[in-house]
Amino acid sequence: MLLGIFNCTVIFIITITIGGGHVTSWVPKISPLTVSWILVFILVAFAEEILNRGFFMAVLRRCKNIYFIMIVPSVIFGLIHIWNPDVTFLSVINIIIIGILFSYMFIKSSNIWMCIGYHFTWNVFQGIIYGMPVSGLQVPGL
Repeated sequence: MLLGIFNCTVIFIITITIGGGHVTSWVPKISPLTVSWILVFILVAFAEEILNRGFFMAVLRRCKNIYFIMIVPSVIFGLIHIWNPDVTFLSVINIIIIGILFSYMFIKSSNIWMCIGYHFTWNVFQGIIYGMPVSGLQVPGL
């Protein structure tokens, strides 16, 4: 989970530094809507990682080609997001790349929880903590 927080924070700092965004204010407040989004992020991380890493990678392991096992679920992961609001070619490529990272983490750790934790904390920090859209959806930040 710390890796997800760290990486999202690095991207946030880079975005602010190059002028891709700005910080307007930060007055932390937790509302029922915020709690609802946290629950959504938990469910999304579980569902997407169990489907892509848990199911697809398990089925593809029979082929013995590590690149195929990592890339196919990652492309599917990216394509799942093509219906997101304001999707771009670059955003889908970025999602495929993070899918490859999740696949690598899953293979090296033999543990899907690492992928779920990273996915969940990335979404929470991107949307709720830093106020950036998550998969094209504006999330009410703290």
